[in-house]
Amino acid sequence: SITWNYGSNTPSGTQYDFETVALHELGHAHQLSHIYYSRAVMHYAIIRRQVTRRLSSASDIDGGNYVLARSFRNNICSPTQLVPLVAESCALPADLLSFTATALPSGEALLAWETTTESGLSYFLLERSHDGTNWSTLTAVSPQATLAYTVTDTRPFVGFTYYRLRLVDNTASFDFSPVRRVGSEDNLPAGIALYPNPIENNELHLDFRAPAAGNLLLYIYNTAGQLHGSVNRLLAPGNNPFSFDVSGLSKGLYFIRAVNGSETHVIKFIKL
Repeated sequence: SITWNYGSNTPSGTQYDFETVALHELGHAHQLSHIYYSRAVMHYAIIRRQVTRRLSSASDIDGGNYVLARSFRNNICSPTQLVPLVAESCALPADLLSFTATALPSGEALLAWETTTESGLSYFLLERSHDGTNWSTLTAVSPQATLAYTVTDTRPFVGFTYYRLRLVDNTASFDFSPVRRVGSEDNLPAGIALYPNPIENNELHLDFRAPAAGNLLLYIYNTAGQLHGSVNRLLAPGNNPFSFDVSGLSKGLYFIRAVNGSETHVIKFIKL
């Protein structure tokens, strides 16, 4: 579970700073998107004990001013004239009653859904994704008189698998169902992510996803193969965020070799 720091003091231990998160979400309310800059409010990720309570003039404030300026421009997208529609023009191809995804003991996933009405429905597309962003079609399903459907995914992805329905009508228009997920973070393969990259402010953040508890050995090398430092960190199952001070490194290209048991990962970064 997540532990929050609600006060003005600095969070400690495994706490997340509530004011930092709230300010970030307010940025989204003002139409600001994620960026890759760890000291900015709108940085795409947050780690434990991180405190970002001040807007960055180089990103957050400039982004807000940009959105504000565009909001007062006329016809920036050359919109066409709005045309009134009757209620029937907005009818969905099917009224979805339920949509579930269940992990089976066999390792398969059972997808089931029901509808109450199907008006002009051409077919369903059952889609899946490993990250909830990039989707592919698992199968197409034709309308059934029973209004009840089941499909078995015999080979879900390792870790999490996301599912959704695309309801396609006779005019090729479509609507989506809610997204469902099966799987567990315990089954995720080990992986490493590093940000920001390039590094401008001497602070390097690294996320290591571990399938089980263990040790992580990190080695930093330059392009000549010279070792610049090494650290040992304990790992818990799931995602493990770490931060490092790299002020002692000169500008240039470096490689991090991460060793977790029998697995080795190599990732590069640039110090500006």
